[in-house]
Amino acid sequence: MDTMRLALLQYDPSFENRAFARDRVETLTNGLSCDLLVFPEMTLSGFSMDPSVATLDTADLSWYRELACRLGCGIVFGAVEDGRNVVVLLGRDGTRLGSYAKRHLFGLGGEARTYRAGTEAVTWNFDGWKILPAICYDLRFSYHFWERAAQTDLVLVPANWPGSRREHWRALLQARAIENQVPVAGCNRLGTDATLRYTGDSLVFDAQGQILTDAGAAEGVFSCVVDRGHTAETRRRFPFLEDRLA
Repeated sequence: MDTMRLALLQYDPSFENRAFARDRVETLTNGLSCDLLVFPEMTLSGFSMDPSVATLDTADLSWYRELACRLGCGIVFGAVEDGRNVVVLLGRDGTRLGSYAKRHLFGLGGEARTYRAGTEAVTWNFDGWKILPAICYDLRFSYHFWERAAQTDLVLVPANWPGSRREHWRALLQARAIENQVPVAGCNRLGTDATLRYTGDSLVFDAQGQILTDAGAAEGVFSCVVDRGHTAETRRRFPFLEDRLA
């Protein structure tokens, strides 16, 4: 399919309270119709440095699978797995289609002292779309996105990005879309944790850096249509990727 109905869930998970987060997600997604639903980084726990709270368990995974099947859509969620901060892609039937471990750990927040870094960028295939995942702090490192740009249809950036640097978040998401001529979706959280406040600003930019949806500071599910045909036409009219140095 050349178009995808993409949905971003922006909410306050209540720090390290996974039961509350699951209940809130159930409420917010009731009746949702989309092709792919994206959640923030460490979806149920928030940005926790306590692995016992943030690690994906079998009950969580079963819950996500049931959610995907009930909604009939793909799901991208975040958690800790095997000591790494990861995002996971589930298909419409709950089948695990891929995962990505965060390459750039947020040293300022102690992440590098708690978790192990991933080693490489990956590409997911969902309904024929080639998707490049990144997680929060990865957004600051342009080479993560350059490496596979020409073969990418959509970039996803689940995050727990603090409100004190919200202008950086917005600017970097747009920059990644413009420089790689690809739609970029950033899904962020609301609320507070032990030390930080989060203001949302989940966004989707198209391949020319135009805003397709902007969640602002509201809680809810925010949807838009992303179009591979628009991306292909942008790259045909402005073949900037061909001029990159090897």
